[in-house]
Amino acid sequence: MKRVASALAVACALGLTATACSDSTAGGTGAVPTGSVDATADLKGVHLTMWVAQNSVAEPKQVIDAFQKATGATVTTQVIPDPYESNVPTKLASGDKT
Repeated sequence: MKRVASALAVACALGLTATACSDSTAGGTGAVPTGSVDATADLKGVHLTMWVAQNSVAEPKQVIDAFQKATGATVTTQVIPDPYESNVPTKLASGDKT
């Protein structure tokens, strides 16, 4: 009986930990979209910001140009200072998503 209680306590703790990691402000319904996605849908008037690392500022240029041409969206890049891997989680945790 003690083993069952211990296993149940561990399962509950893991479940609560996983729940704590979810974003309650995301506003999603939890439903997984089905069907096809139109990668070239009209996005005129939409402005997107893409974060890039200091050492790869020019890397996404060709893809951004093609995306803008296909969709009409405007994409700007914002350089995230090195170390990129540390600064991005910090920006996200602080709510700075621009």
